[in-house]
Amino acid sequence: MHRHTAIGAFEELSFARTASSLLLYIVACLVLSLAWPLTLRGIGSPGIPLRPLAALHLRAQLSKYLPGGVFHFAQRHIESLRWGFSHGELTVALAAEAALLLGTASLVAVGIIGDPRLALLPDWLLPLTYAMPLVLPVAWLGLRMWSRRIDNGMRHIKLVPLLCVVGIDLAFFLLSGLALLTLGNLEGDPAFWLGWLALAWLCGYLVPGAPGGIGIRETVLVLGLAHAIGSGQALALALAYRVVTLSADGICTVLGFLLSGSSSKADGN
Repeated sequence: MHRHTAIGAFEELSFARTASSLLLYIVACLVLSLAWPLTLRGIGSPGIPLRPLAALHLRAQLSKYLPGGVFHFAQRHIESLRWGFSHGELTVALAAEAALLLGTASLVAVGIIGDPRLALLPDWLLPLTYAMPLVLPVAWLGLRMWSRRIDNGMRHIKLVPLLCVVGIDLAFFLLSGLALLTLGNLEGDPAFWLGWLALAWLCGYLVPGAPGGIGIRETVLVLGLAHAIGSGQALALALAYRVVTLSADGICTVLGFLLSGSSSKADGN
């Protein structure tokens, strides 16, 4: 229905805006890569290095586009074992990292609470997104209980690294939202644009089996932005933003391998 309008909107995208959006999203991914090692520090491993584990996270970026959408978690889990973590510790760290990310996304999405178009989301998905802010205190209580059950209570949860992870997650959504605003040259209330982007990301994360949230995030973005910029323009922007994020993930994967190589050389010297 909106093919011709979307094609016209694609043609209006400038190279400068696209390049700027790509750069902003790459920075967002680099910032987010620090969340994994800081989460591991937060569950009681304060001495682990940041750079090699951040590089490990970056190397797994493209794995999330494999069918099932979970292979980047599996890759990161397997490669993190060499740092001396048990399967249980890595599972707890993954759950904590995901909980903090989901909770932060839901807080950013608060800007669109009350938008009547939210009623168009699936019946099971909307209540789930509303419940996401509760993930943050639940995650903290779960980590406290876990720390008391292992190592005779000697492993202590570190609050500061986990608070840093929340700050990193918030920076990720602000930078990725700025990338969307730059790409589409959008105007108006930033809370509206950031809210719909965070909700689209949240839905793509929660719907099982969608590799990298492909299709889900674009659908929610079009749903939210169509009223403000038109359906054709919203469709073109959502697809162009996917190209930007996919390209950034590919670049960050290469950067992850380069950082891993430099870390190995430094260790060897």
